[in-house]
Amino acid sequence: RDEINVNELEQVAGGIANPDEELYITKADDTISGIAAARKTTVDAIFRRNKAEIMAWAHKFGKHSNKESDYKNWLWSGESLYVPRLR
Repeated sequence: RDEINVNELEQVAGGIANPDEELYITKADDTISGIAAARKTTVDAIFRRNKAEIMAWAHKFGKHSNKESDYKNWLWSGESLYVPRLR
């Protein structure tokens, strides 16, 4: 089965399609709320834009929940999230 990940897709597409966004690689101690505050956006906006990535990483590390809100509390170093570009 052929699969393509986000980074490969960016290379094929020539980069991020939305000039108002940039790719942010999470670091230790990052939280979605902290990233949202720094980028003047909301937790919900970041989560909606990156839901598949956030949930995939949570599952990779054994975290599962029936409540979507739980996933908003789980980040690991190295996740690639699309966030509003800093101006």
